[in-house]
Amino acid sequence: MFLDWSGLRYGVVGTYEKLSTIGGKSTVHTAFISLIALALIIAGTLLGAFARTFLSDEHLNSDTKDVVKMSVGLIATMSALVLGLLIATGKTSFDARVTQVRQIAANALMLDQALVQYGSDGTSVRVALRQTFGLMVDRIWNENNSEPRAPTAFNMTGAADSFIQSLANLPVATDFQRALKTEIIGIANDIAKDRLSLFVQGRDTISMPFLIILVFWLTVIFGIFGLLTRLNILAAVIMLLCAVSVSASIFLILDLNKPFDGLLKIPSAQMRNALPPLNP
Repeated sequence: MFLDWSGLRYGVVGTYEKLSTIGGKSTVHTAFISLIALALIIAGTLLGAFARTFLSDEHLNSDTKDVVKMSVGLIATMSALVLGLLIATGKTSFDARVTQVRQIAANALMLDQALVQYGSDGTSVRVALRQTFGLMVDRIWNENNSEPRAPTAFNMTGAADSFIQSLANLPVATDFQRALKTEIIGIANDIAKDRLSLFVQGRDTISMPFLIILVFWLTVIFGIFGLLTRLNILAAVIMLLCAVSVSASIFLILDLNKPFDGLLKIPSAQMRNALPPLNP
């Protein structure tokens, strides 16, 4: 059976090099964007309340209020639909990456067990697997002082090359080892595909212009609320809580979009604990 080693090599090593770029923005940056949205919404409310002082009763008659309420109702409906869509999209993307991480961990464990069955010749490969796997986890989650890297041209690392070579150089002495080596190579290819898929889907799924338009709609809505309402302590507190809730939903959307570098990030323990320590 012929195996395209270049595909396997680029799959495994390319993911090691590039997975660290997933979720490059920090949680602080996400919170900052949410606070900007909150500030704009509050500013819109205050601007509406301020504009009310310049309007006469003629401008705020029942017919005008009905038209304004229907208009803001339309914008509110669109905003609610967009918020729900973005949250659902973010949650779906987050769950998909959780599944991919679990699949990679499961395949790594299967690969390790296959190497155990291979015999003493697979011991050195198991050591290389743990080294490269730990390096990959460091770069995905940017842990253990691993520095994030900007997307660059492909560069093969020595550890990854050593691991691929160790797979290719596994000696075959029996038919059982020949069949097992084919299975090992297939599992390694599956890991490489899952890692590359994880990298490709690690791009931001939230469009910033889309988010800007949503914040604009919310600002308009709360501005009209301030225009139609004589602010008192109770109304101000309720509107502030609503504004905070909406901003929190924006934070949730952005944070779900960064599963490896956010407040709700996927824990790395399930990957780090996937491979048991080698017996001395």
